[in-house]
Amino acid sequence: MVNVNASGLTATDQISVQISYMPDIGCPDSPPLWASRLGATPAGTVDSEIDLPLSLSSCKRLFVASWVSTDSTPNCSFAPTKQIGCVVFALPASSDRPRLTAKWAGKAGTAVINVTAHDLVASERVLLRILANGRTEVYASSIGGDINGEINETLNVPVSARVSSLCISAKVTNGSAQEDLTCPVFDDAAVWVHLASPRRP
Repeated sequence: MVNVNASGLTATDQISVQISYMPDIGCPDSPPLWASRLGATPAGTVDSEIDLPLSLSSCKRLFVASWVSTDSTPNCSFAPTKQIGCVVFALPASSDRPRLTAKWAGKAGTAVINVTAHDLVASERVLLRILANGRTEVYASSIGGDINGEINETLNVPVSARVSSLCISAKVTNGSAQEDLTCPVFDDAAVWVHLASPRRP
């Protein structure tokens, strides 16, 4: 939410407001997300709240400019005056860590694993790896998000009776990266679950 306040205006003045992503690495210059003019009250004031939903993006900063309307958009970097208000603020980062749950199904012959992740960009994937008895890989995959950057996958992994435990690890990474996730995982960006096999009849 952006709040625009101004005073000392004439009744015919208008405040132009423009909201856009701040160009950066991975965030190319693009048209404004929102642009409008706000009219002053008879008392010469403006007090308006702008509620702007943001779609999934790799951009990390938002740029807001407001000024007493003229024929051209002022440059905040090179023409600062008391008639121009400019704000750049960082967008809150969502947690990069996926979520894992795991349990045994039936007679403990199948591990049921659910992995979820949110706010993934197109180049990000979740690497999932399962090790049996701490060393033997029994499953590995790279999962991409849907059109909304979401993952919610449930896997049913058959497990041999000779397996005493499983270590399941997951991490969000770039699609081209290669990760060697071993257990336990000493990585703040990764999650892991240790699942001990119960005795079987």
